[in-house]
Parts: sequence; structure tokens; C-alpha cells
Amino acid sequence: MPQTSLMEKQNNAFMEAYRTYIFGNAKPQSLADRLASLSDKERAAVKLIAAMVYRFSKPKHEPYLSFARRMYPKLPYSQLVLIAELLEELEPRGVTSPKDEQHEINEKAATDLYERIQVKPKQAEQNNFLDRLALSESSGDTSAEITIKDGRKFVGKYQFGDARLTDYREATGERFTQEQFKRDPELQERVAEWHFKDIDEAIDTLGDKASGYGRDGLRAVAHLGGIAGMKKFARSGGEYNPEDELGSSLIYYYEKFKM
Repeated sequence: MPQTSLMEKQNNAFMEAYRTYIFGNAKPQSLADRLASLSDKERAAVKLIAAMVYRFSKPKHEPYLSFARRMYPKLPYSQLVLIAELLEELEPRGVTSPKDEQHEINEKAATDLYERIQVKPKQAEQNNFLDRLALSESSGDTSAEITIKDGRKFVGKYQFGDARLTDYREATGERFTQEQFKRDPELQERVAEWHFKDIDEAIDTLGDKASGYGRDGLRAVAHLGGIAGMKKFARSGGEYNPEDELGSSLIYYYEKFKM
């Protein structure tokens, strides 16, 4: 028994030496500390994504982290882990990721630090905007579909019509139908990335006419009313303000998404 106790002390001293060398006098941050260290925008994104994961993750025996990875495959692993830990703290499921998945997570943890450093502020803002837009347009459902009175369909996580998909097909040379687009979440993300890059370039061409407007608000206006409609909206000081079939006006979308 004394021998075991001595061994434990030696092991503890051994690990403490590593801890001190790696972390210095700083202690590993708690979940609350990590959440408190986030910026307002980062905190808002975590809240939104956590709500989406909790709402749509079924069955309940699936680990939060597993579902979050499937729902947000491009999200940095550190953010996914933070969201999973937050949900487990608020609504415990008592299940963890399989060992092989956990090994993959650990393997990518180091590269995630590099990825976080490399993320440009503009890209981080767009990711947050896309999450908010997806929640508004489809509650994050990649298979969502709506048909309006004139017969046009809008599908997917961000509700794209075939006219805008045609713009993408012509710009990239990719070929797919609207139904294929609806069944392909990765394609939906590629189209969204192209779509909002195109919108951002259009916003930049407005010059002073875009000053005073929030970029996310103008992105939302262009998503609802098209790039030409967004330009009319900005140049008219908001006087150009048509509504869609569901009663959503350009002003409404601007105010809803501006940040």
C-alpha cells in the first residue's frame, strides 16, 4: 500500500511538471471561462448554433458532438467541442463520442488552432450571418422547400430559387437540377459561399452609397430582392422597398440581419 501511494505521488509530480511547463502558472480554462472570453458576435454564434443542434439532434442517445459535426462540417473543431460541452452542461445526455471519432478530434485539435488564427474577420462575420439566415429561412433544414403562387420553388437551407442556381451554374460550369441541389447539403454550402461572395463584390461597387449600411443587412436585402434590388435599395436610401409574397420587405430583412 505505501508503495502504491509513493508511485501515485511520483506520477502526480511527473504530470504536474508537464502541466507547469506547458501552461505555466495558468490553469486550464473552465467552460464558463471559455464562454466568457468570447466576443459578443462569437457568443451570439455559439448560442444560435447550440440551439440549432439541440433542436434537431435526434435521437437523444446521439452525442451532441457527433450531430454537431454532421450539421456543421466546416465549423472549427474547437467551436464544435465548446458547443457540445455547453449543451451537455445544460441538458446532459450522458453519452460521449465513439473512441475512433474522439481520436480524430484529438488529431485535428492542433490544426484547429492554426485554422482559428487564419480565419479572416470578414469570413467569421459571414459564417455568423449564414447561421442566422439559415435559421430564418428554413430552421436549418437542408431539405426545406416552398412553392409560391407563380409556381417557382425555393429549396434548401438558404432557400434558393432556380434562377439564382442558374447564375451559379453559368458561373462555375457545374450541372445539377434544383432537386439534386436540395438533396446535397455540401452543394448548398458551395452555392451559398459563391452567392454571398458575389453579393459582397456588388456591395463594394456601391462605394459611398453603401456607407452607413450594415453589410449583413445589405447581404440579406440582396438575398431577398436580388443584387439589382439591393443596389436600388441602397441608392434610394431605403425608399425602394418591395415585399415578397410572404410579406417580407427589404427594410424588414435589412433590420433583421444588420449587425
